[in-house]
Amino acid sequence: MRRCLRLEAVVHTERHAALKTAGDAISAAGGWIEDHNLLSDVMAMIAFVIPANRAEAFARSLVEAGFILDRPAAGDWAESEQDLSGQLTMLFSRGGGDLTHQRPAFH
Repeated sequence: MRRCLRLEAVVHTERHAALKTAGDAISAAGGWIEDHNLLSDVMAMIAFVIPANRAEAFARSLVEAGFILDRPAAGDWAESEQDLSGQLTMLFSRGGGDLTHQRPAFH
């Protein structure tokens, strides 16, 4: 069974840039994205997998990019090369709310 890493972050940069930064950090850690959810321009969740021994470096790269993490990535997985499932939830401080647009009905 895979272990799980959950990180929550407040991000003050523009959301497109933040999403790219998160994706680049996951790739740099030797991981990949398994799923994502976008909640308008207020929040996003990325489900990913990285080698467990890269979790701390991954979290550090997010902090260096300006993400404010709720807690550091620490655990007994630091020496393990097994895959670690992760979830990064980002709250965009510049989010304005709902991005839905009214569309006319089809006739």
